Amino acid sequence: MFPETIETDRLRLEARGPETVDIDECYRICSSDPGIDEVTEYVTWDPHETKKETLEFLERGRERFEDGEAATYVIRPREGEDGAGEIAGFGGFDVEWDRRTANLGVWLRKR
Repeated sequence: MFPETIETDRLRLEARGPETVDIDECYRICSSDPGIDEVTEYVTWDPHETKKETLEFLERGRERFEDGEAATYVIRPREGEDGAGEIAGFGGFDVEWDRRTANLGVWLRKR
């Protein structure tokens, strides 16, 4: 239903899941990346306390994607861009099919 991959001139977005995101890298970013407290101040989640929490975050993204409930993506700079291949953040949308609406959300790491 939703594209697995989206590419722009500078970014590559891949469907969020344990197949596309390294759990160790994601855990490090979502738990103790410099500035993560500032990032999570304005989102609906707190820094991850365990790798299990990170794995559940990735698995939930994949399940909701497959069920057509949400399209969430890991965001990375493309080849030739600063930080190419590194996780820059996550983004996507939750769908409310009965209301014909979607809620967009994006968070990016501090540079």
